[in-house]
Parts: sequence; C-alpha cells; structure tokens
Amino acid sequence: MKLPTREELEKRYSEYSDSQLMDILKHGKDYQSLAVDVIREMAEQRGLSCTEDMFSSFSVAKKRLFPLFNNTEVKDKMFYSLMRILYLFTIIPVVFTILSYARDDKNKFLIWGALSVGWILSIVFLTKYKSKFWVILLYFLYLCFVAFGVMSFDVVFSLTKINLAIYIIAFLIMLYVLSYVFVLLCRKK
Repeated sequence: MKLPTREELEKRYSEYSDSQLMDILKHGKDYQSLAVDVIREMAEQRGLSCTEDMFSSFSVAKKRLFPLFNNTEVKDKMFYSLMRILYLFTIIPVVFTILSYARDDKNKFLIWGALSVGWILSIVFLTKYKSKFWVILLYFLYLCFVAFGVMSFDVVFSLTKINLAIYIIAFLIMLYVLSYVFVLLCRKK
C-alpha cells in the first residue's frame, strides 16, 4: 500500500474543518507522522492553538521500562489495574495456606496464613493510602513467599529447565508489577 505524499495530504486536509483538524491532532498517535506534521502546520496557519499541553493527556513518554502518563486519570487507571494484578496474586499464598491446613502441617499453615493476611492487608492499605511504605512491605512479603515456597517444597531440585524458566518469568513479572507501582507512586507529584 502506497502512503500519500505531503501534497496529497495537504490537499485532503485543507478541506477539513478546524474541529476535525484538532480532533486528528488529539488522536495523532493513530495517524502517520507526516499527516500529523501537515495538520499541525495547517492548524498554525489557521491560527488554531495547538500546544504540546493539548497532546499531553493522550501521550505516553518515550518507550521506557515503566511508561509514565501525563494525564492523572490515565495514571490512576494504570495504578488500579496493577492493584488488580496484586489482588489476583493473593490466590497463590491463600492456596498454599489451605494446602498446609489440609496436610495438617500447622507450622506451614501459620506461616502461609500470616504471609497471606499480611499481603492482603498491605494491598488494601496501599490501595487506600497510596504510600510507598506499603509497596516496600509488599516487596518484603513477596520475597518471603518465594523463599518460604522454595524451602518448603524443595521445588528447585525437582524442576526441569522449562519449569524453572516459567517460575523465573513469573517471579520477574511480579517484581515488575511491584516496581511499576512504586514508580507510579514516586512520580505522583
């Protein structure tokens, strides 16, 4: 498919109304960069205000490990999406707590139960207060989950390479989620 030239774009967009041009600029990420450049020039020629602030609510910072959003509404949506992932992760320690109880292993039951309750309460307080303290506590609890899980079940010695890779990937994903929440809270200002 052949992309239109600058001249073709100028001809096409010259017939657009001011509001149509501004709407395209607001959704510039959905258009090719040449089209956005042409429309910006046309908007400036028509005396329309097209500052960078206008695009800030729709833009994401350059590609980063932790994308940062300029719009507080989008930041909040990302924060609550990450919180849902943390709540979903709660299933794992709760299942281990139940399994320990079913096996009548009181020590493991108490440890898994305490870790589960601590995790759930930390997430609830993090959601309510949005404090970095709770994220740091979640880091600590997560590392306790992993360490206690490895010690309890001797998982490392019975794993194949592919299973070990899956566990490592899952471990890193949860670390990423916790780190992303921490970054969002640090850059909240």
